[in-house]
Amino acid sequence: MQILRRKMGESRWKTIQAVRYRHKMTVFDGVPAAAGLVTLSADAPFFVERGGKKQKIIDEGYLWLQLAPEDGFWWLTAMYDEKGKLVQFYFDVTSGNRIRPDGESEYDDLFVDVVVTPGKPPRIVDEDELSQAAACGVITQAQAEHAMETAQEICKEYADTEALEAFCAALLKELME
Repeated sequence: MQILRRKMGESRWKTIQAVRYRHKMTVFDGVPAAAGLVTLSADAPFFVERGGKKQKIIDEGYLWLQLAPEDGFWWLTAMYDEKGKLVQFYFDVTSGNRIRPDGESEYDDLFVDVVVTPGKPPRIVDEDELSQAAACGVITQAQAEHAMETAQEICKEYADTEALEAFCAALLKELME
């Protein structure tokens, strides 16, 4: 187990055959942020299990809008289906975001995540991975505690997603033009 460095616009999913990526700098809640739009081309759909139900997050024509505030501790992927309907918000909790105007922004993943599905309360996921990383010494106990605090803050902040949905919809439109 190790901390993984993720880059905006890159895919680590085996079912994705090709991607088209666009990026821009923006401002989110008064903070400079990087935004990227990934258009997916997949050889097969990919599903995740959520509360006993399967949720499709990858398929042909799906869009992933990424948003990363400068010096923030989360990285958002807003997932849209082929019709442009929001599937879910997925927040990776990070050790900090490194924002670059050239589209090569990146973060180090701190294992725990928050999923927000429209009409449902936010859920913290992968707590077991966070605990395992701390127990193995991959991250410190202080990093693990900060990661959980960040996940809890995300849950409080985005219990109502109306403003976030509107911001992302406008950003999606800009990046598609």
